[in-house]
Amino acid sequence: MADNQKKRIAFFQRFFAEKIYRVEKIPRQASFRKYYRLYLGEKIIIALIYPRDKTAEIERYLFFYKTLREHQLPLAEVFDVLENHILLLEDLGKVHLNNLRPAEIISGYSQQLMELLAKLAAVPLNATSSKLDADRLKFEFDFFLEHFFSEYSCGFEKKILLEDLDNLRRSIGSPEVFAHRDFHSRNILLKSGKLYLVDFQDALQAPRYYDLVSLIFDSYIDYHKYRKEFVCIFEKANRKRVDSVQFLRTALQRNIKALGTFGFQVFKNKNRQYQRYILPTLSYINSHLTFFRKEFAVLKDYFSSVSGSITGRIRRDGYSEE
Repeated sequence: MADNQKKRIAFFQRFFAEKIYRVEKIPRQASFRKYYRLYLGEKIIIALIYPRDKTAEIERYLFFYKTLREHQLPLAEVFDVLENHILLLEDLGKVHLNNLRPAEIISGYSQQLMELLAKLAAVPLNATSSKLDADRLKFEFDFFLEHFFSEYSCGFEKKILLEDLDNLRRSIGSPEVFAHRDFHSRNILLKSGKLYLVDFQDALQAPRYYDLVSLIFDSYIDYHKYRKEFVCIFEKANRKRVDSVQFLRTALQRNIKALGTFGFQVFKNKNRQYQRYILPTLSYINSHLTFFRKEFAVLKDYFSSVSGSITGRIRRDGYSEE
């Protein structure tokens, strides 16, 4: 551990006149990027390191950084770019939104969250050419089938799910607004009473409620009874009722996409900590499906079976991240 610390300090020290006293690695398990917190006396800086072959990703980050700042969205300040693959950023601290209780969030930060959603939606669509369109939705469903369904088929054949997934894909509204893409509690930090956005580099054009459902049906925090209150606050802020059908279709797709991500992390990357988020996400999906009485019969049977199977396995073997 001491040797690693010395190597890290030596690596970063060449970029600074001030002495670096400590370098702390920040865990980011689902990312190819590496994050470090650099301690230079009383000053603290975040170093975000990209692989050297990811120059386009750095350029994408900086493009959206400039775009979102122009629209008054709160982001960590970029201080410098080193060797075309290291970003030096403002330290926003260690408090993420999911470190708070749901009651604290709804009472203390719901207004700020609505303002963030409004500012994101106000960014012009032509700020990005990336779209959550029919082709992208098909890719995400295929990803789910490859990385989650392949491990939890519960006796179902892939081909019988495809029709329902395709019907869902076709029924989701076209991209209408600029969206953060991953507007959930782990990508919102709290510093001195103010909320900040991180991991915004995958922003795209999306259906109108995409960021809202990402917030409300968050796999990392369960808002329980406060979900309805969030919707009411959103409707009041927008002076318009939410279209429940499109809202829940979007939420259903978003949560199925999340299962694909968790399956990839657990089974491909051997990142077992993501197992704990599968069952809550399945609970959201089963709840969404109850709204659609005459649609998605196969998906209802499949996700109900998966939930029962995983719950039974946990009761039998206990929960483990090993």
